[in-house]
Amino acid sequence: LPVGGIHDIRDPVHRASIGGVLAAQPLLDIRDTAAAARALKGFVTARREAVPVLADLAGSVVVFPDLEEAIGEAIGPEGEVLDGASPELARIRRDRRTAEARLRDRLDELLRTPAIARMLREALITPRGDRYTVPVRSEFRHQFPGIVHDQSSSGVTVFMEPLAVVPLGNRVRELAAAERDEVVRILAALSGAVGAAAGDLAITLEGLGAFDLAAAKARLSLEMRGSSPRLNAGGALDLRGARHPLLSGTVVPIDVRLGGERRTLIITGPNTGGKTVTLKTLGLLTLMAQAGLHVPAAPESEVAVFPQLYADIGDEQSIEQNLSTFSSHHNVGACTAVTTHYNELKAMPYTHPGMENASVEFDEATLRPTFRLLIGTPGRSHAFAIAERLGLDPRIVAQARSALSRQDADLAGVFQSVAAERDALLREREALAQERADCGRLRAELEAAARRLEEDRRQFFERAQAEVRSLVRRGRQELDTLLADFRARPSQDTAQRARLHLRDLAHASDAYAAQGRPAPPGLPPEDLRTGERVLVVSLGQRGIVHAAPDSHGEVLVQAGPLALRVPVSDLRRLPPGEADSPPEPLPAAGLGKAVALSATLDVRGLRAEEAVLELDKYLDDATLAGFNRVTVIHGKGTGALRQAVAAHLSRHPEVAAFRLGAESEGGSGATIVDLRRP
Repeated sequence: LPVGGIHDIRDPVHRASIGGVLAAQPLLDIRDTAAAARALKGFVTARREAVPVLADLAGSVVVFPDLEEAIGEAIGPEGEVLDGASPELARIRRDRRTAEARLRDRLDELLRTPAIARMLREALITPRGDRYTVPVRSEFRHQFPGIVHDQSSSGVTVFMEPLAVVPLGNRVRELAAAERDEVVRILAALSGAVGAAAGDLAITLEGLGAFDLAAAKARLSLEMRGSSPRLNAGGALDLRGARHPLLSGTVVPIDVRLGGERRTLIITGPNTGGKTVTLKTLGLLTLMAQAGLHVPAAPESEVAVFPQLYADIGDEQSIEQNLSTFSSHHNVGACTAVTTHYNELKAMPYTHPGMENASVEFDEATLRPTFRLLIGTPGRSHAFAIAERLGLDPRIVAQARSALSRQDADLAGVFQSVAAERDALLREREALAQERADCGRLRAELEAAARRLEEDRRQFFERAQAEVRSLVRRGRQELDTLLADFRARPSQDTAQRARLHLRDLAHASDAYAAQGRPAPPGLPPEDLRTGERVLVVSLGQRGIVHAAPDSHGEVLVQAGPLALRVPVSDLRRLPPGEADSPPEPLPAAGLGKAVALSATLDVRGLRAEEAVLELDKYLDDATLAGFNRVTVIHGKGTGALRQAVAAHLSRHPEVAAFRLGAESEGGSGATIVDLRRP
């Protein structure tokens, strides 16, 4: 909030309201305060949605643009009344400067006159009061034509105003008096304007005070890293990470609950361990919250609004009286937090509902407090350990130990065992919290890795699809080119180039398909037998083993209508349940080995060149599909088509042998072709 420039102007505003004339500086303070009020109101009003409460408060702030302008035009930044404050003041000051210049010129003439110069101590013009004088030797005081206004401390020099300049000096004094009167009139007019606005100024000052308080609250909250607690009227306090507002440096925060079912908190432990600081923190944070201040605690803290808050300090050294006072607070239903060393009070939470023990932690290894507040268990005073550490006579410590009653000793032992169990539970809880945090971190890392993997997979398939589309377009263009070339110039070389290109496309298609498939589960089988059901991983198709692996490590598998030779590494043995289920239909594929292909090609009705093209493509597909033998039906006719087929088969590199069919195979109208095994 821009609260700079605000002054406490209550007193000058009051004096102006009863007719007093204000000096220049108070008027400047009033102008600065009015300007600050105007700027603050504009700043807050422009942010009404963000700060609605402050915006409503700004409605009570009155602006005084005319008063600001009038004071600013009349009074300069150093508190001087400006020449432009009024035309009359400007005229008077102009005339005074002229009169003073004439006076100095006349004095300079006199100083240069030889008769006058010989009587002077120095040729200087020296103001004395509101008169202009020259230093005259004391022995010429009666000869010098002038009026004595002062003399030096030694008496050897007198300061005299020459009679020749007295009328000019009188004129300067008259103009100075007129100037003072005009300045007083201007200040009176401005004071009257302030008095007329006194009521609105008082209201504005109240609003500015509220803004100043809000800014101070916010500044305090920032300095102590405060937060706004939840408020309730049920008498329940739940402070998380609370800190005493006046502590600086490294402060150990505390967590403390009070109210609800547990309306009494008994805090025990060693001296200087933080018991009293805990009580003060409870009380101060409660009062701060009720005063509208943020509290130095975590945002999830909760504070109750109490109609009354008391601090009861008892040091009568009377356990009976202290127990009576404590019981009276508990019985009237007040929320009570108490610090004590009495074992009798430590035992009360075990027999009185609504009470709870708390203790300030003490490091027995270093014999120093840790300032942590532990809820649920009583603490020990450690008086003997601290006394020994401070160097108290061991005989006195031993005598004090022996003076303990048996009941006190037993109770102390119980508290010690409870504290040990508490420490063990705390360590276990911390270990569980650490494991939970580790699990949460690992879960987050795994989820992030899964998201990254899914994103990588998505991007991979997008790239693969784009590349496959590009491959298909390029393949179609090249095939169209090869087909046109073959039709224009049929030759063995053209056919071979087309065949090799088809194989390249098939291998590229299989490579892309393999990249998109996840790694197959399990390991390749080692002892396959004829008749076993297997999964062909590359095809995603179930099949039946027809022959054991050959010397090349390939297995003959019947997958649907296809008899395929598949590497053992591409097979997985099916579990019994899946092996008994019917085989899935073979999925449609592109150029790979999974083409659904018949073992018979019918080229009847085609011209010789067309039949050769179809035959060449069919032989490549049959080879890729793993066929050992196929049948080409060309009909008997004139024999021209049969001869063209035979000529092409004789040159085809994948054909091992061919013959005309037997009577049962179509006779001379069909050719049986044996393909080479890879």
